[in-house]
Amino acid sequence: MTKQLFLVTFLFISQQCVADTDFKKVPSIPADVKSAKAVVPIYSQKLAFRLPTSWKNAFQDQKPNIFMMEFTPQNENIDSWKNLLTIQGFESLANRVTPERFLTDTANRFKTICGKDLVFDDLGATTVDGFKAHRAILGCSKVPSQNFSEVAYWLVIQGSKDIYVVQKAIRSEVGNTLTSANVDSFFSDFSPIELCKSGGEKYECSK
Repeated sequence: MTKQLFLVTFLFISQQCVADTDFKKVPSIPADVKSAKAVVPIYSQKLAFRLPTSWKNAFQDQKPNIFMMEFTPQNENIDSWKNLLTIQGFESLANRVTPERFLTDTANRFKTICGKDLVFDDLGATTVDGFKAHRAILGCSKVPSQNFSEVAYWLVIQGSKDIYVVQKAIRSEVGNTLTSANVDSFFSDFSPIELCKSGGEKYECSK
């Protein structure tokens, strides 16, 4: 089974945070509604983002201290996708690594897979609701033994206790079309990303 090529080599998934039943399909969505705000409780905080109605929750897995959910367009699936949104949480990691270090360490791991085809464009530091964050474009311009590229926009956030990672990946013909000039429009359907307090109503984003 082919999922996200790189992540499965070194990232594992965590314990209870959100149930699959929380993402059951609603009977119908008004035609003029193009996206909805998703609020996901992950460890000590909640992560909020926009989810287009043309996308679905495709995969969730959990292992100790790490959480992951993946989303694809309705007409794609987790075994054969061209577009993938991944949400991750790393419990109690915020006091041990900075967002920038997380990305550079990840890029070093990717280099062992991608070799000369590594794509790594450090987009610099930012903040998400006052929390330190770092952005990058990362992937392979040619996946080993495959005739396509896999490149993603990464946003790593240092929460109060935990590290949160949001990434949108795309598979396309060999090469890389994702750049600093078009990355904002590439990710715009899922913006803004918000980091919220853990209390309040289940799907409320309080800051």
